[in-house]
Amino acid sequence: QAVIAAVVSLPLGFVKMWALSFCGWLSICTISFGATSAWAERQVAQPGTPEFNVAVKVASSLLMGSTVVFIIAGSALPFLVG
Repeated sequence: QAVIAAVVSLPLGFVKMWALSFCGWLSICTISFGATSAWAERQVAQPGTPEFNVAVKVASSLLMGSTVVFIIAGSALPFLVG
């Protein structure tokens, strides 16, 4: 049986940029989830109550809103760099 090995040629610095991007996204996700958790806890609602459900929905909306802002800012970067 013949084994065919595929050679992948990555651009110079690709792995470093990928690692930095991964770390950046991970830190933003961590901060976002931490902030939304703090928001839900700040509402002083007990789990299982309607007030808690509202707090979770508001916190989830904040998380989604921050994601949209982050994507828009990321897509604007090429125009800012020139």
